[in-house]
Amino acid sequence: MRTCLLKTNSGHQRSGAAAVEFAIVLPIILTFLLGCVDYGRALHWSIAVSNAADIGTYYAATHRVSPITVQDWEEKIRTIVIEELDDHPQFSADDLNIQIASVTEVDGNLLVTVSAAYQFRTIVSWPTIPNTIPLKATVTYRQFQ
Repeated sequence: MRTCLLKTNSGHQRSGAAAVEFAIVLPIILTFLLGCVDYGRALHWSIAVSNAADIGTYYAATHRVSPITVQDWEEKIRTIVIEELDDHPQFSADDLNIQIASVTEVDGNLLVTVSAAYQFRTIVSWPTIPNTIPLKATVTYRQFQ
């Protein structure tokens, strides 16, 4: 039986190979990490917009409205949605669009829908991905108080 012995190099001739490999891999790793950060931020904002619409709809469902007070009621809902998102860094109320709709059902109950749309901006301008991502949330409650 024959055995094959491999000669090992003491590593003197490969001293720069690790630096070259690191220089090649580093941009790939950084791109991946920045992509993960942007994706995580987009998910966070999506949840925040959904929660803000939910809180606005909950207010609408728990506060009665009359034809005289509709304007004040809708303005209060908008204010609540904006205040919910105002604590987040980099929030801009100009990028937020709030739609409020109410329908009276056959049994006389009011069905309230609050839709919130927010233009999320990424940290990095990715080559083939848009810099802004529209995030939308629609919540409907039946008025119960």
